[in-house]
Amino acid sequence: MTGEITPETIIKSNTFIIWRGGAPEDFELKVDYRITAGGNSGINYRSAVVPDNMTPANKFAMRGYQCDIDGQNMYRLKKLL
Repeated sequence: MTGEITPETIIKSNTFIIWRGGAPEDFELKVDYRITAGGNSGINYRSAVVPDNMTPANKFAMRGYQCDIDGQNMYRLKKLL
């Protein structure tokens, strides 16, 4: 999968690719990814589709657990002591 924002496809709020093939059981997710230095992305899991008040036509807004992926590594998981 490739997600790309261009000047022609600017979004006003978060949008996600949603799998609708049923409810998964326990799973282990492993991914390889590439991201630009200024990129900001992530993977939502065990999430729910929610209304998007900023962009009501957006049918792909979600709330739930998210693994953030960003080019500046600002949102990386921090080890808890």
